[in-house]
Amino acid sequence: MEFEKWLKAEYGLDADKLADEQRAKFRDKFATACAEAEAKADADAKAAGQTQVAVPGQGTVEDRIQRTERQGQIEAAAAKVACGVTNMDTLRRIKEVKDEAVKAMWPIDRAEQELARTARPIGAMIQTHEWTGRVPMAEAIEASLALNGRMEGVEKRFRPEVLAFAEKKWPRRLGLQETLLIAAQANGFTGISLRGNLKELLRAAFGRDVQAGFSTIDIGGILSNVSNKFLLEGFNAVETTWRRVSSQKNVSDFKQTGSYRLTGDDKYERIAPQGEIKHGTLEEEKYFNQADTYGKMLVIDRRDIINDDLGAITTVPRKLGRGAGLALNEVFWVEFLDDAAFFTVPLNNLIVGNALSVVGLTAADTLFMLQVDSQGNPIGTDPAILLVPPQLKASANALVNPAGLRDPSAGALYPTANPHAEAYRVEVSRYLSNANFAGGSATAWYLLASPSDLPVIEVAFLDGKEAPTIETAEADFETLGIKERGYHDFGVAKQDGRGGIKSDGTNGS
Repeated sequence: MEFEKWLKAEYGLDADKLADEQRAKFRDKFATACAEAEAKADADAKAAGQTQVAVPGQGTVEDRIQRTERQGQIEAAAAKVACGVTNMDTLRRIKEVKDEAVKAMWPIDRAEQELARTARPIGAMIQTHEWTGRVPMAEAIEASLALNGRMEGVEKRFRPEVLAFAEKKWPRRLGLQETLLIAAQANGFTGISLRGNLKELLRAAFGRDVQAGFSTIDIGGILSNVSNKFLLEGFNAVETTWRRVSSQKNVSDFKQTGSYRLTGDDKYERIAPQGEIKHGTLEEEKYFNQADTYGKMLVIDRRDIINDDLGAITTVPRKLGRGAGLALNEVFWVEFLDDAAFFTVPLNNLIVGNALSVVGLTAADTLFMLQVDSQGNPIGTDPAILLVPPQLKASANALVNPAGLRDPSAGALYPTANPHAEAYRVEVSRYLSNANFAGGSATAWYLLASPSDLPVIEVAFLDGKEAPTIETAEADFETLGIKERGYHDFGVAKQDGRGGIKSDGTNGS
């Protein structure tokens, strides 16, 4: 017998009207009653020469106890989200979800998630008419697809009323098929399914043959908006060390563009009373960069649509985003490691045979501080970043740790204070020692200036768009499905060699 029915039959009480403490006590009594009934049934079965120990239709005692515990957890979760809720419609929906969760014995994490979503407020503007107020149809569809795809940070990407409405309108969440049908029917499609007429449905969904009098829905824009959000997840999941060791620049076209370092006779001079300020001279040191386009296209084919595969609009953009991140990293680190003419001994920015240690880091820091401009004057910029491959990560972190340091390489001194404590920010890139990248090394390391002061490398983005873009369209005649193409406009180029010191890390102490 279920707990609520037992409570009603035995005591004439309604479980929903009990306090949590009272309900817990009655559940203990219910479990005891179940155990006694089970023991009696077992004894009766043995007496009759039977081996069945479970009460028909009720399961074993252990099963019933587990169900009772799960029910208690679900009811406690429902009471928690209902606390402070005054809207009767919201309370009714919380109870409906709670009852469904108890009946199906949902896992507690699922029950808590669904109850929390149900408790979100829905404004009166949404209750009066489903597409009025501040909840456009396209935005609600995007929200439902994002929820179904378990998009990270979804509550930061959509307004609360949009999420609330999307969950009310489509409590089981939109899939790919239903999304296409909604768009197609809004654009004049008269079918009720995609079976047998997928081509016509896709043409209608993408607005190819919109009939007069119908309000159109831009399914291409909807899918692109959702996909771009999932794309960012894939893009940011790839290593982003490049961003922290480079400067970023906006460019307006694909032409070669230059950056300037101004040097020359620019030092202030003392001005005599009523004297004239003297003119200085400037020499331009120019460093170039140029954006280019990188991209890839994937197809959501007929099988994905018929299978209602939501992964087609979640996994595909994540893969495109990851691909964009990998491409940017490859272009960046190939350019960074192509440094035979950039870091050299004659240019005073390369130390040969200088391993990463207290002595080695001191040597690199000293060489950096002695850098001069074209006039022979000190650059005046301090080193800020210690860039290392994964093999040197532990050593780099130890060298900048504020705790005491004993280093045998310091000879008989054995310092107990760390001379480089918190002097630099450690950055690590696996590309620096990867065998597929020419110039890579497991021992080489770099001391760099802050990219905002004196960058050694720059990344240029067209129109300042640091993330890639996805566009969605109906596939061409040869392919029955939906195309998604991702593209990214960027360029990478080394800049001022005086902004860094490279140590090859070999044969050093």
